[in-house]
Amino acid sequence: MVGGAAALQCMPCKPKANRSGDAGRCMPVMGAGYHTIHHTTYRHNYGHYFVYMDWLFGSLVSPAEFAAGQEARRRGGAPAPLE
Repeated sequence: MVGGAAALQCMPCKPKANRSGDAGRCMPVMGAGYHTIHHTTYRHNYGHYFVYMDWLFGSLVSPAEFAAGQEARRRGGAPAPLE
């Protein structure tokens, strides 16, 4: 499980959409931050416990990525919308 645990911590989170500078990484467990994004957009983070299926189908948005997008929209330099 040593290799498995390391691989889980390095699962990519849609690197092309990553605006937060976190090198496209996220944790595999769906937490409160991911769930809040789901109830904000209703188009992302459908998973119940893990982010694997959202990552696979392109609906995963990390909390850092979402916050960076919100900040950019607030400043007027709107990136591609997450909704």
